[in-house]
Amino acid sequence: MENKEEQTDQSGKSRADIFREHLLKAKEFSGSERKYCEVNGLRSWEYYHYKKKLGLGRAKKKRGFIKVNPVQTPRAVPEARNSFSGMDPKWLAEFLRAYHEAR
Repeated sequence: MENKEEQTDQSGKSRADIFREHLLKAKEFSGSERKYCEVNGLRSWEYYHYKKKLGLGRAKKKRGFIKVNPVQTPRAVPEARNSFSGMDPKWLAEFLRAYHEAR
């Protein structure tokens, strides 16, 4: 038994050939693809199936990787992160101790 896609009509054309012709004619049609299918008695799902199968749809986007170059960033100095604008930590500790004792 032949595959449905390999079957031929009375003119000897395969379904793929028939739909290839329809797909090319549909590009020139002034209406939508769905309307073209309606006017020509085609099932829209089958039309879109052959459009995809025969590669007559939208151009495929190139997919792949983009080269990314890492950038060296300056690291924060751990001591500077915990300091108060360059204040001497010993002085600050003594000040806070005296402040809390005075309360």
